Amino acid sequence: MALASKLCMKKSISLHASVGDKALWQQTLAGDKQAFGQLYVRFYHALKHYGRRLADDDELIEDSIQDLFLTVWQTRQSLNANAPAGYYLASALRHAINRRLMKQLTTESPSESSVWCQSSEDDYLKAEEEHHRKHLLDKALRRLSPRQQQVLHLHFFEAKSHHEIRQIMQISSQSVYNALCRSLKTLRATCV
Repeated sequence: MALASKLCMKKSISLHASVGDKALWQQTLAGDKQAFGQLYVRFYHALKHYGRRLADDDELIEDSIQDLFLTVWQTRQSLNANAPAGYYLASALRHAINRRLMKQLTTESPSESSVWCQSSEDDYLKAEEEHHRKHLLDKALRRLSPRQQQVLHLHFFEAKSHHEIRQIMQISSQSVYNALCRSLKTLRATCV
């Protein structure tokens, strides 16, 4: 999916954490299995929706979500209890999907390679170009501050207005506008 169409999506399942989510996150990190189950149920669909923006393979996405929650449970003592659960999980999912995709590329079997070689040159070039674009976008997003990343996510992926972002992040309208403009300027400069 093209960057512009991803950024312009208006309807999204929210990864923005509520007060109840913070409590679930803190209880999970304290070892509460029931809270962990509720956290999983609360964020599963939002993470799957977000994962579909990163990869087209539902099985890979679901496996990545399972791995993510397993890792959360196994490393819960070392995780930040004050981190926003939704944003932490989304970021960790992006990394999990990227790791799985890289692993697939490096462990490709000979039969898969021969199928790859049989595909047309145009398909190969398009796939390579798309991979390059995704790499550039990911690189550009990593250059943004956490605040800029959050403003971009709220505005483009959760379709929040400047006013709603201001309330969520507890910053001025001018700060929202500035962060959004600087983020887009950085993305354009890096991706072009």
